[in-house]
Amino acid sequence: MSPSVALVPRLTFGHIAWMKLQALLTLSKREISGFGKVISRDHDFFVEDIFVLTQRVSSSETVISPEAVAGFLTELVEKGEDPGLIKLWWHSHANSGLFWSGIDHTNMRSLTRGFMFGLVGDDDGNVKVRLDLTEPIPLVIDEIPVHYDAADEETIVWAKAEMRKKVSFLPRPPAKPKIVAIVGDDLPDEVYEELLASAQEGDGGGRASFRIPEDAD
Repeated sequence: MSPSVALVPRLTFGHIAWMKLQALLTLSKREISGFGKVISRDHDFFVEDIFVLTQRVSSSETVISPEAVAGFLTELVEKGEDPGLIKLWWHSHANSGLFWSGIDHTNMRSLTRGFMFGLVGDDDGNVKVRLDLTEPIPLVIDEIPVHYDAADEETIVWAKAEMRKKVSFLPRPPAKPKIVAIVGDDLPDEVYEELLASAQEGDGGGRASFRIPEDAD
């Protein structure tokens, strides 16, 4: 009998799911985050769709409220979807590189039930993926292989619409002129485009990402 070989799982993105992710990563010059629907296929996993939640962002973090998460899961149930298939948390570090920050590790521990994929991307569309397990023992497998396709113009239009509707800008650091959070739907097209283009001039963070408020439990 030949010895058994442990196979490293890989994450395969459906064409539309990958194009959505690529458009969101490359359009946003600040951090942005969301979730993904993942289906198990033998020892591999298939990302069927990508979701954006209402959030506030800066160059070093995204903040999604417990209410936004609850609303997202409720909407899935109302559509007949299984919330248990939300097994990917994705986020961007914009132009700060692909790495797992301390907050990333904390978020993955909080989000993982059984297993959870984590993805960090940059504004060039590059990605890094990990798989976190809680059973039979806590375990993190980094550098999960990823298979995907490239983005198209139709998906870029979709990503812009999602960002205008759900992503607002956090105030800049105190050393710079303070602004209130601005929701994309409130702005003329040319102003929103200018904000997207200039967002990379923020505090150059990338230290953190999606932050789970302390009262999220």
